[in-house]
Amino acid sequence: APLFALIALVTYFWWPSLWYGQVIVHTDAAHHGLSLLSFHAQALLGERELLWDSGIYGGHPLFAEGQGGFANPLNILCALLFEPEYGIGVFHWLSMLLCGVGVYCLGLTLGIRPWAAVFAGMAVVFSGIWIGFQYNLSVSGVLAWLPWLLAAVEYWLSRPSLWRASLMALSAALMIFAGYPHIAHGAA
Repeated sequence: APLFALIALVTYFWWPSLWYGQVIVHTDAAHHGLSLLSFHAQALLGERELLWDSGIYGGHPLFAEGQGGFANPLNILCALLFEPEYGIGVFHWLSMLLCGVGVYCLGLTLGIRPWAAVFAGMAVVFSGIWIGFQYNLSVSGVLAWLPWLLAAVEYWLSRPSLWRASLMALSAALMIFAGYPHIAHGAA
């Protein structure tokens, strides 16, 4: 039940993007994030090369562009299923939801009660810094996985095992795949 409150608030926050097709145009969002998601969609459909694209800067390796997050499952999902103008809103909505649920799981792992954990999730995803970084597709993608890494570390610390260590590795890999290595390095 507590998670429904988080889902409702995040959905309400992104409602204009999800239902009216509005796109954030603050700083990098419109020209950088939207371009990367468009290129990603074109590459997945075979219309553009991921390894080398001669139409960007006279030649650019898209997949090597860490900012692109081309291996992030969220980017792949949004690029494949939606038009880029709509997919970017879905991407930000999903990344904010994943982050909030990750903080919720982290709270439960730390022994916090469910309503307090969901409040922590809301406090994080609606904090000024988290909302401020929604302009950047790559940063918001990495922030989606950060609480999952912290939750996996706490879960592993409570009773170390290979299975629990693999959850840390998975969440760390998802952070790297999301495209903004600075946050992953800071988390490590």
